[in-house]
Amino acid sequence: MKFAAVSASPSRPLLPLTASGRPITHAKPPPPPASSTAAPAAPAPTGATTLTFTLASTNPSAVPLSQIVANMPSQATVPASTTYAPGTSPTFLPGAPGLPDYSPEVQQWIQDVKNSGVSIPNFAPTTADGSCASNPEAAADQTRCWWTCGGCKADDDIEECPDKMTWGLTYDDGPALHTGDLLHYLDTVNLKATFFAIIAEFRVVEEGHQGCPGCHPCLLRPPYGDVDNRVRAIAKAMGLQTSIWTRLSPTATFDTGDFDINGGLITSEQVLNNWQNIIGNATTIDHGFIVLEHDLFQQTVDIATGYILPDALAHQPPFNIMPMVQCLKKDLKDAYLETNDNATNPIGSANPTGTGGNAEATGTGTGNGSSGASGNGSNSAMGIASPSSLSALAFALVWSAIALVL
Repeated sequence: MKFAAVSASPSRPLLPLTASGRPITHAKPPPPPASSTAAPAAPAPTGATTLTFTLASTNPSAVPLSQIVANMPSQATVPASTTYAPGTSPTFLPGAPGLPDYSPEVQQWIQDVKNSGVSIPNFAPTTADGSCASNPEAAADQTRCWWTCGGCKADDDIEECPDKMTWGLTYDDGPALHTGDLLHYLDTVNLKATFFAIIAEFRVVEEGHQGCPGCHPCLLRPPYGDVDNRVRAIAKAMGLQTSIWTRLSPTATFDTGDFDINGGLITSEQVLNNWQNIIGNATTIDHGFIVLEHDLFQQTVDIATGYILPDALAHQPPFNIMPMVQCLKKDLKDAYLETNDNATNPIGSANPTGTGGNAEATGTGTGNGSSGASGNGSNSAMGIASPSSLSALAFALVWSAIALVL
C-alpha cells in the first residue's frame, strides 16, 4: 500500500490536532532519547494472568496467550496484492474523484478552515503532560467540553451505534505489518470493519482506497480520543464529524487496553478480561457500541483474530457486527465529502460544539480494567473493503491518522 502524503512547513505547523496539544505522529508519545546510563528495568505487565471467564469460542489457529507478550517473535506477514497510482479512478462509487495532486492542498485546507464561517474557540493549550490532573482548570471548564477529562460530549459526537447489540467494528493506528492478517481473518468470517489508520500529516488520502481512491472521509477520530470544542470546530470547518468510542463511566470505557501488550504494560489475559467486562455492559445497555482496538501490533491482531472476534461471533444472543458507517445507518456515499450531499448526513447539524454535558452513565459491569494509558491514534473514515488484500480497504483519514474500512 502507498500513501499520498502532504508535508506541512516545519516552521509553521498546522493547527494543533488534539485538545491537549500532544504530537500527532504517534499513537503514543515517543520514548525519551537514550542516555549513557543504564535504563531501569521495564515494569512487569499489570493485570490478571488467568482468565476470569470462559470464552464462547476461539480460533483453532490462535497464538497461545502465553506467547502474546511484549517483544514476541514476529510472524510472517500478508503482503498487499495491489497498490494504486496517482490518478486512479474509483471503481464502484459513482461521482467520486481520483487520487489528487497534493502540492497545493495543505495551504488550501488551512484557507478552507478560515473561509468556513465556523468560529474556532481560542483555548489556551494544556500544559505539562496533557493529563487531567495536570490541567485542573481546563478539565473543569465546561465551555471547553473536554471528552478526555469528564466525558463531556457534543450532541453529534459519535460514541455508540443506535441499535442494541450492534457493534460498530473499528481498528486504530495501522496500517501495519500484520494488518493483512486481520483482513484475511475478517474475510474468512465475512466481516467488514472501519480502520482508523495512522498518517504522518493532517490530511492524507489513502492510495489503496478500493473504490474511492481520491475521497476524503466525513468522520475523524482525534489522537488519543482527545477532543474539546476547539478540535470539534476545526473538524466541522473541514466537514468532519468526531467519532470516539463508547464510554458509560470512568470505569466502564469500551477500551480493551490491547495497545499496551506490546509495551509490556498489560497482560493478554487482562485484555480478554477487559473484553468480558465490555460485552457484559454491551448486553445490558439499550444501544449499540464501539470498542477501541488496534491493528498496529502483531499482539493486538493475534488477540483480535484468535480470541475477541471468535468469542463475539459465538456470543448468544448474537451481536450484529458491521462497519461504523452501517452501524450508524448511513449509506456508503455519506462516508465521503465528495459524495455526501449533506441531505441525509449533515455534518455538525445537531450541535457543533459540546455544551458541557456529561456523556457518562452508570455502567453495569466492573469496568474494563485498563491501565488508562492506551493511546488510540487519530483517525477518520469509513468504507467497505472487499476481501483478500490490503487494497480491499476503504481508508478514511483523520488528524494524524486515516481510517480504513473493510
